[in-house]
Amino acid sequence: MTVRRRGPSQSEDPRRSATTPEPPPGPARRHFLGDAPVESAAVRGPILASWRRSSDYRVDSEALNAPYVDDLDFQGVLVRAASPVLDHLHDELPDQPVSVVLTDHRGYVLDRRTGRPELRDHLDRVCLAPGFGYAERFVGTNGIGTTLESGQATFVYEQEHFTGPLIDLACAGVPIHDPITGELAGVLDVTCFAPDAGPMLKAVAVGAARGIQERLLNHSSANDITLMQEYLHASHRSRDPIIALNADVLMLNRKAQQVLGAQDQVRLLEHLRDSPRQRPMSGELDLPSGARCRVYARQVPGREPGTIARIHLLAPAVEPVISSAPTGPLPGIVGSEPLWRHCCRAVEGHRGRNAWISLEGEPGTGKSSLVRAVCRANRPDRHVRIVDADEVGIERGWWERTRSELLERQGPLVLRAVHRLSASKLTELTCLLDEVKTANPALWVAATVDPGVVPGPALHALRALFPQSVQVPPLRHRIDDLEAIANHLLRQLTKRPESTFSPEALHLLKRRHWPGNITELREVVREVTGRTRSATITAADLPPQCTSQSRRVLTPIESMERDAIVTSLDEAGGNRARAARNLGISRATIYRKITDYDIGDRASSGPSLRRKS
Repeated sequence: MTVRRRGPSQSEDPRRSATTPEPPPGPARRHFLGDAPVESAAVRGPILASWRRSSDYRVDSEALNAPYVDDLDFQGVLVRAASPVLDHLHDELPDQPVSVVLTDHRGYVLDRRTGRPELRDHLDRVCLAPGFGYAERFVGTNGIGTTLESGQATFVYEQEHFTGPLIDLACAGVPIHDPITGELAGVLDVTCFAPDAGPMLKAVAVGAARGIQERLLNHSSANDITLMQEYLHASHRSRDPIIALNADVLMLNRKAQQVLGAQDQVRLLEHLRDSPRQRPMSGELDLPSGARCRVYARQVPGREPGTIARIHLLAPAVEPVISSAPTGPLPGIVGSEPLWRHCCRAVEGHRGRNAWISLEGEPGTGKSSLVRAVCRANRPDRHVRIVDADEVGIERGWWERTRSELLERQGPLVLRAVHRLSASKLTELTCLLDEVKTANPALWVAATVDPGVVPGPALHALRALFPQSVQVPPLRHRIDDLEAIANHLLRQLTKRPESTFSPEALHLLKRRHWPGNITELREVVREVTGRTRSATITAADLPPQCTSQSRRVLTPIESMERDAIVTSLDEAGGNRARAARNLGISRATIYRKITDYDIGDRASSGPSLRRKS
C-alpha cells in the first residue's frame, strides 16, 4: 500500500452524499469550542481532559494537520512482532469496515490494515496512514494520541474527537509496552466509521495489543531475558545502584537513576564495556561529578554475555557551584521536600553561572517547568523558548531560521527530550549549538533527557556541550510534596483559592506510585474538576484508578482490568456476584482479583465512583 503525503481531501466522503451537510457539533463539543461551560455529566472525564490538552496545544478544531516524516523504522522489532497479529486480524475481518493501525511511541503510523475500500480511502483523506503523526499535539483527541497522553486504553467516538475531520470515526487505542524494559513501544488502534462501532472494538484492540506484547517477548533473545532476571535479583538484594547491560539492553535501577548523573552513567558504561568479563571484577573509579565509587561487576552467562554491576559510592559528588542557602519560592511550582530543594538549587546555581545543563528525569516530572520557573525568577522579562524534539527540523528552513534566532537570542532555550532525535538530527543540532555557544555567549540552553537512555555516538557528542547534569526526582520520591502539588493544581484549574483535597482523598493519592508523575496527577485533577464543583474534593470524587491500590506493579492490561472491576462493583452497588456477571467472569475469579489488586471494601461499598459519560 502506498499513501502519498497529503492533507485532508475535499473529495466526497463515501459514507455521505455530496449534498448531505456535515453533522453539527455535539452540544458538549460545541460549548467547549465556544468557551462556554461544559457540564461534567455531558462528556466523559478523560475526553474532557483531552479536549483541554488539545486546546492548550492550539490544535485546529476545523482542519487536520498531521505531520509526515519519512525516516520511521518501518522494519524494526515492533513492526516485525506486530505483522503476524495484524495479518491474522486482516484475515479474520476481510470484509469488515474496520482498520487496524500500529504506531510508534510518538504516535507516528508504522503500519495499517483495512477491510473495506471506502474506509481505506477515508483514512487516506484524514492522513491516518503510514508516516503521519497522530499525537494529540497535532490532531487533538483521538484513539492514538489520547492513549499516548493517558497511558491507558482509550475509546473515542464521533463528536468526542477534537478535530472536525475525524468526527465520522470511532477508534479504540491500547498502549503496547516492551515486555523486557516496560517502556512504551507504541499503540495498537482499531478504527471504523462511527455507525459501525460496537462493544467489541476495544476488546479487539486489547487482544491484539496483548498478542503483540507476547511476540515482542518472543523476539527478545534468551540473553536479554536472562539478563533481566539477574538484574531483578540483584536489585532486590541491594540498595546500591545496579547497572545491567549487554550488546542491546541497558537497565538501571531507581537508585542508579537517582544518584548517578548523565556523565557518571556514561563513564560507568565505558568502564564496564572496556573491562574483561571472564571473571568477577571490582575496583575503584572516579566519576565526572567528583564522586568516587567501587564497582563490583560479574558476567551473566550466555551466547552473548552480559554484565551486572553494583555501584557502591565511597565519596559524594563535589558540587561547589550549588549554594547551600534555602531556595526561595519559584513562580508556578511548589515543593519543599529535600530532594526537590536540592534539585532547584542546582538548576539555579548553574543558571547563575550560565552553564549549560541537562536535566534527567522520568517523563512528567516537570523538568521543563522547573527550568521555566528558575528563568522567570531570575529574569522575568525574558521569554523562555521551549522546543520539543518533534519540532526539530520538520519544517523546511527550520535550521536556517533557528540559527539566525539563536545567534541573536538573549532569553533561555529549553530543548525537550533530545534523546528522541534521530542520529542525523542530533549531529546537525550539535553543530548548530556548538557554533552559537561561541558566537553568542549570553545564550543559556538546557536540555531534558529521560532516564535509562543509552547514548549513542551522536547523543554523546551533543551531551558533551552540557557539562552539568541535574537529576529531577520522580513524584514517588517526593511523595510528601504531593499534597502541596495536588492542591496547587486544583486551585490553578478551578481558579478558586479555597479549593482543596480532603485528608481521605490525599491519603489515597499518596498510595499510588504515579508512573506518569506530575503529568499524571494533573490529569487526575482535571478529571476530578470535570466531575464536581465542590470546593473540597473527597475520596468519592476520585476516579477508579485512584481508589484501588495494588500490592505490586501492574501491567497496563492488569491496570485496565482493575479499573473495570472497580467500576463494575460501583455499578452493582458493591454486589460482587452481580459485578462478576456484568464482567463475564466467575465469582471466584472476581474474588481472587479483588484480593490480588488490593481493591478492598472501600471501592465496592463506599459512595458512588461511577465515571460520568
